[in-house]
Amino acid sequence: MALMLEGENPVSLLNTSNVVVAPVPTLATLMNRLVNRVVSSSDLLVAEDVNVTIFSRIWGLVQCTPDITPSDSNIL
Repeated sequence: MALMLEGENPVSLLNTSNVVVAPVPTLATLMNRLVNRVVSSSDLLVAEDVNVTIFSRIWGLVQCTPDITPSDSNIL
């Protein structure tokens, strides 16, 4: 993965230990659930985790800002 800021050289971020690759449907389900939770509540920030394997889990975090309406936030 490369991170690039305007006017900067790309910086590669690499973690070769404890890498967990989540199946796309699992990640998509988690993020859809978080978007639905954040647009239907007064919370501006929600987080949740899901088990990928018996030994690993992934976390998702979704944040909204007060200037965006729920319909604008719910882009899925």
